[in-house]
Amino acid sequence: MAMETGVIRRWLKRPGDTVAVGEPLLEIETDKVTMEVEAEASGTLLAALHPEGATVPVTETVAWLGQPGETPPAVTTRPSSSPSPAVRIEDENADEDDQAATRPSSSLSSSPAPARAPDGRVPATPAARRLARERGLDLARVTPSHPDGALRLRDVAPLAARRVTPLARALAAEAGLDPLALDGSGCGGKVTAADITRAVAGRPRRVPLSGMRRLIAERMALSRREIPDATLALSADVTDLFAWRERRKRAGGSVPSVNDAVLYAVAAALAEFPFLNATFEQGEILCWPDVNLGVAVAVDNGLVVPVLRGAQRLTLDALSDLARDTVAQARAGKLPPDAYLGGTFTVTNLGMLGIAHFTPIINPPQTAILGVCAAEERPVRRGGRTVWRTSLPLCLTHDHRVIDGALGAAFLNRVKKSLENWRSP
Repeated sequence: MAMETGVIRRWLKRPGDTVAVGEPLLEIETDKVTMEVEAEASGTLLAALHPEGATVPVTETVAWLGQPGETPPAVTTRPSSSPSPAVRIEDENADEDDQAATRPSSSLSSSPAPARAPDGRVPATPAARRLARERGLDLARVTPSHPDGALRLRDVAPLAARRVTPLARALAAEAGLDPLALDGSGCGGKVTAADITRAVAGRPRRVPLSGMRRLIAERMALSRREIPDATLALSADVTDLFAWRERRKRAGGSVPSVNDAVLYAVAAALAEFPFLNATFEQGEILCWPDVNLGVAVAVDNGLVVPVLRGAQRLTLDALSDLARDTVAQARAGKLPPDAYLGGTFTVTNLGMLGIAHFTPIINPPQTAILGVCAAEERPVRRGGRTVWRTSLPLCLTHDHRVIDGALGAAFLNRVKKSLENWRSP
């Protein structure tokens, strides 16, 4: 419901194709998942109003279905963020060489730049645009000679005559550079590949934020900006838990992971600590009856947090099966959007990456998050002798507006006790 825009990733049907009700029409990318949009009626795809790659506001019409030969209604759409076709200033057969009474020479100076179309592109005839593309010229740097502000072939041709080696032109196009804006080091000022290489060296690589990465940035900034958080850390002795898992492995069948055991212990503890199984919204603390555990999952382009609902009612094996299936579907991008809504507490695990300690960031409006670190063997003095025990570091970040340090510590020690006194559930 918080989604404001979506990206059209791929059209599965083309204008003129016959479409059956329920048949996928296109793929869209939301902030979290890529999903198919199905046809709500049968008919013919009359028009696709946005190209692939376009970022389109929600509620915007993206296509028309109808009967063959039917003309779709005229639609005024809000502009998407993707480039739209160039504005046609004149017909392709227009005379490129019509002479004006007076005509300024083309240049790369800062004197009047060509007017831009609403989509941001420089108006130009097809021939001028084609020559500029072939020669790697930036049309925005060419001065138009015609009163209408559109570039003609005669405006571009003098600049195209400036000498740029073919390799330099290809490298410039790949790097998005205008080779004519550079000082050439070749014979007679020719721009060479070495000039392009020097210009590219040291330039940062710009990586635009994806929808998911942008959402993560916004939510993490919101968390740090508005939540006065604090982090508590301790270690649990999980030697008995590891030994129990080894016995389960020898017995055959599926074995819950250490993270599954943490989820199970957390779900039981949250039933006793309602302020940690809560959200802070509009100045109120909402304590939820169900434990809906968010599980942080790293995916190729970011991080998602699917929710395990009613975790306090599940057995360890049932919780393990649910977590395994949910994480696999999240990584494959197959979970529906509502699978990420309604979390009341989050567990994030960096132990598999060898992290000994970190500070988890709360996922608002939740009031706390637990970080699980890498287990390690440590020497411990017991009964006058040194023994090796397995220790699991845990880090709890809590919202100090709702949870004081003592309450957070009590919850963390409750989880620790469950893990240390492990018995087969």
